[in-house]
Amino acid sequence: MENADLSSAYEHIATVKLETQKPSEALTAADSCLKTYYSNSGCHILRVEAFIMLKQESRAREALNIADRLARHNLDRAEKDRSQTPDKLEEKLFEAKIKEYQAQLNTIRDLRLQLSER
Repeated sequence: MENADLSSAYEHIATVKLETQKPSEALTAADSCLKTYYSNSGCHILRVEAFIMLKQESRAREALNIADRLARHNLDRAEKDRSQTPDKLEEKLFEAKIKEYQAQLNTIRDLRLQLSER
């Protein structure tokens, strides 16, 4: 199993823990996700959400800034990779990643707004 795959598994665990109102457990899973594959911007976002649920707004803001920079970097990289691949199947993969990172940036924008209202 590749690190990115293991990271995705931890990301799914963190998501479920947030959905079941267990932010401490979500934070632990998100941290494991990042130890496995730091570039997983989705796990950075989940850390923000866990910090918000734990009412740790200053840590949420710090994590949000990291998530924002990383999601933008990942988006730029996916766009570059898409433009350089001659393979149509890989192009579709990069298009899906681009949509994922764009959605993450929308989530980051919403979280930033939520934190500014606190």
